[in-house]
Amino acid sequence: MGTKVGVIFNPLAGRGEAFFLIGKLLQEKIGSYAGIITGKGGYGETFVPKVEKVLIPKGERIPEAIDGFVEELLEQRVSLVIGVGGDGTMNLIASSLLRRGASFLPLMGIAAGTANVGPLIRFDLKELQAFEPKKMKFHKVKPLCVSLNGEHIGYAFIDVVIGDTFLGTVNGEVKALDAAAFYYKNLKKPKEPASRMEEVLVVKRERCIKVKGVAQVIASPIHHPRFYVGKAIVGSLCWAYHLRMGGVIAFASVPIVDPNIDLEALEMKEPVRLEHVLFKEGERVYLEGFPEDTFVILDGNPSSPAGGKGMVIEIFPEALKVISNRPYNLDCYPVGMNRDG
Repeated sequence: MGTKVGVIFNPLAGRGEAFFLIGKLLQEKIGSYAGIITGKGGYGETFVPKVEKVLIPKGERIPEAIDGFVEELLEQRVSLVIGVGGDGTMNLIASSLLRRGASFLPLMGIAAGTANVGPLIRFDLKELQAFEPKKMKFHKVKPLCVSLNGEHIGYAFIDVVIGDTFLGTVNGEVKALDAAAFYYKNLKKPKEPASRMEEVLVVKRERCIKVKGVAQVIASPIHHPRFYVGKAIVGSLCWAYHLRMGGVIAFASVPIVDPNIDLEALEMKEPVRLEHVLFKEGERVYLEGFPEDTFVILDGNPSSPAGGKGMVIEIFPEALKVISNRPYNLDCYPVGMNRDG
């Protein structure tokens, strides 16, 4: 593994109460033979008992601070980067590595966020306790690449959501939050999903498709299509496995990314209409028709206003190395689910 390991905590992650235990376990697992470099205060120094070096955040906001940490960790020639937080945290770290051409550097994601469902997070407390550095496995994961009006804005390992809300934690509860308030003011402000798109234009292989009455657009890379082939609704009906596609864009008639969907709310929203557009590596899908109040949300991070802009989604050809306790074909489920059957 080498002699230096970088550890980045997200101080605003949804499950910060576990940070001290995670820091102690990391010290036990890694600190005996590798120097730990981490961030000041809540970015790691507070939680890891002994560290070799503490980095000062270069920005006040989490994205800028994490990006600065990654840059410094590369300068320190660490052999592994460990992220502690949720899917949004891991997206920030992974995206920073990809932008700097550092996909060779292994990434280890530890669950401590609002949602921990993506392929970058392979460890919860149970998996971390079982972690043996000399027996770790490597996965290779490719994200979606997103651009607006020809400008690259980021990557998504779980999903790209176009809407006016995103999921976040407020006082320990998962809520739909105002994307604009968070993007412009860094405020977690609860809001009911409200945006509607009269018509979204989709262009794929010079074929134009018009989708009407859309509440949310959700695009995802398909990392494990073979695991869905036996399930009609996400397998044969999505056609992902049969067409050997690597990505899917879904157009939903009601907000799907919404923590407030209970039985009563489902009954009021049903029937739900979904339309799918599939694409494979090397294909570019163009979309336009997004209202002014919508944002591009990458793995839970509001990343850019989408209103009035043309979007291109494609599969990024370069894979990131992800650390796990298990072989790739046995490790396709979100952390927290029973992965033994």
